[in-house]
Amino acid sequence: MKTQSFVSLLSALIIIPASAQIDIIHDIDPDSDPKTQPFESTPVEGYRLVWSDEFNGTEIIGNKWYYRTDAKLWSAQLPANNTVSDGYYRIAGKKQKSQGKDYTGGGMITKKMFLYGYYETRMKVPSGAGWHTSFWMMRDNELRDIPLDGTHIELDVIENDSSDPYHYQTDAHRWRPGTHQKIGTRQITTKKPLDQFHVYGLEFTPQKLTYFFDGKIVSETDATVFPHNSVNIWLTCLAAKLGKKTTKVDEAALPVEAAYDYVRFFQRDYATVEIVTPAMREISHPDPDTPLELEAKIVDPTRQDLKPTVFWSRHWGPGHPTFEDPTSLKTTATFPRSGTFDINCTITVGSATISDRIRVVVGGTGNH
Repeated sequence: MKTQSFVSLLSALIIIPASAQIDIIHDIDPDSDPKTQPFESTPVEGYRLVWSDEFNGTEIIGNKWYYRTDAKLWSAQLPANNTVSDGYYRIAGKKQKSQGKDYTGGGMITKKMFLYGYYETRMKVPSGAGWHTSFWMMRDNELRDIPLDGTHIELDVIENDSSDPYHYQTDAHRWRPGTHQKIGTRQITTKKPLDQFHVYGLEFTPQKLTYFFDGKIVSETDATVFPHNSVNIWLTCLAAKLGKKTTKVDEAALPVEAAYDYVRFFQRDYATVEIVTPAMREISHPDPDTPLELEAKIVDPTRQDLKPTVFWSRHWGPGHPTFEDPTSLKTTATFPRSGTFDINCTITVGSATISDRIRVVVGGTGNH
């Protein structure tokens, strides 16, 4: 049942603060192997598990989740429809009147928010028409509370209409800024029915959304065309007419059940870098032969013991400066002549490189 198998300059990289790392040991389910990797054969690398729920207990873990309790489309979502047993989180779909609806469904939302990383679940959808089951991410805020110039996104790893057990949709939505826009919608057809267990994954990076089904890429979307914000993870099953084939709930199939084996979030090691000496983004330096003191600091590492490699270099300018130690956060530079130089401090963390830059006008001229 449980399967333990599982860049150049990033000018706007958003990182989970280092202080959050104190909570990581508590965020990983004790039943998870901390060395667990994404599902076997999934073509991602460099990740480590930082959050998980294996659903091996007998109740919802209250410090990880809260219930979805709205009334939407054809069903009201009730806390009582969410249970954990035999290693699964289960959402029941029932014929039951509540809040003006004829059916009840359920769902839950993580208390923790996430951003860049790899999201994964193993799940199965219910049989019988009329149910919309999903594994998706969105900040839990009312749209009306977010200003038009704010940022609010939705990422749909799987949306299945139960009338078709061989089809699901991947999607991204930019709800803010501006008006709603769908981005990169894909219709996925499978050879095996979705009312059997399958593994669904999403890799979210500053550049791209990559969607996976049983370890294979099924869709890719350019993530640079919309702004990003942190998101909650949602697991939901509600009665709805969202598929072309659905006209009503198949009451002969009731009650139905969606089941989730686990939810896991993996993260790569990241950090950013900031040049702190000089403190200004552009400075004047009087003499090419006088050493200029340079110092950078590592900002927001995902681990306190993270040790990125460092390299100071010229981005452009009239000749190459000489750095006392180009691999140290603290160094000095002398210049071959007067002119304008752009100086980079670049750190490398895994496969990612992140830079900060200052401009130095040497000798009081701007020639280069």
